[in-house]
Amino acid sequence: MSRFTIFAALLALLLSFPLVAQDKPKPLPRDIPSLKALAEKGDAEAQYQLADKFYYGEGIEKDYAQSFKWASQSATQDNPKAQYRLATLYQFGRGTPKDENKAHALFKQSEEGLLKLAEQKNPRAQFNLGNMYRLGRGVEKNEKKAAEWYQKAAAQNYPRAQFNLGNMYTHGQGVEKDEKEALK
Repeated sequence: MSRFTIFAALLALLLSFPLVAQDKPKPLPRDIPSLKALAEKGDAEAQYQLADKFYYGEGIEKDYAQSFKWASQSATQDNPKAQYRLATLYQFGRGTPKDENKAHALFKQSEEGLLKLAEQKNPRAQFNLGNMYRLGRGVEKNEKKAAEWYQKAAAQNYPRAQFNLGNMYTHGQGVEKDEKEALK
């Protein structure tokens, strides 16, 4: 094998590394100022995460208007989790006037993308699907499917899914009533 052939093979290998690294999303910063800086640059996932932090008051004061702002920006980039968040804001009139029609349309729009993310083991997407099926948001109400999605997210230690699943076991909704499972 000539030096040129070895050099060409090594060069091809080295050039392929950036392409492989692009398959895995880079973790976003956890602190609010860094997350906000990324969101302001147009990063759809940072915008969504910032919307969620404002929605729940995680590390920052609850502010539904800010949640609406960031969810709207992320949703326009086809982020299904942001479309779901935006739908909940419209549904309850938080940070925006209440609009059931927009909420319903956004829940339906988010379903396909959430299913794809959920199949990739995204616990937040699984949790959102659980909510959609439990409450009939953009889909036909189905407590059994809701419990299945909550179980998948709960198995990944997603606290909100664990809580909702516990409630479903307590009341026998979509699952057989089971106090031991509910406490677990």
